Amino acid sequence: MKIQEGLSLVYPLSCIGAHVSDCPNHTVGRVTPFDTRGMVAMAGTFGYELDVTRIPTEDREKIPEQIRRYHHLSPLIQSGDYYRLASARTGNLDAWIIVSKDKTRALLTMVQGLNTPNARRRLLPLLGLAPDVSYRDTETGRVYASETLLHMGYPMDFPSGDFQGKQVELIQVAQ
Repeated sequence: MKIQEGLSLVYPLSCIGAHVSDCPNHTVGRVTPFDTRGMVAMAGTFGYELDVTRIPTEDREKIPEQIRRYHHLSPLIQSGDYYRLASARTGNLDAWIIVSKDKTRALLTMVQGLNTPNARRRLLPLLGLAPDVSYRDTETGRVYASETLLHMGYPMDFPSGDFQGKQVELIQVAQ
């Protein structure tokens, strides 16, 4: 995530090679969930850099869905405006949002570092959304006023565990 963040300061996401790598990591031995590795790899050209015959069946079965999701989101990822919301370099959260040029669609990605016991619910203020409209979370169906998302924030609810991620597609609701 830190490497991708650094590259994103200079290069558009369409130029950043980002891959789901093997786990545990061959250099540091860190274990990161397969879903999180997929979300992070989607902030670039997306691919796999591992031997699919040697990964757990559960992870292997997730590959077709990750590929379908990336194909659905790639026009937004490749041509949208990228905003950095939080940095793993300075805290326990890495987060970014990609917003379509017409501001009708957005992809929010959040990854926590180490799990915090008894963590209270946090809100993450977003950037780049159109003012005075509403956005629907495509997974939950919940509708948020853009002013709420921009000033109060999106609720960050992570599953328990280290390096858990959450990816949210937001679609502007017709007024």
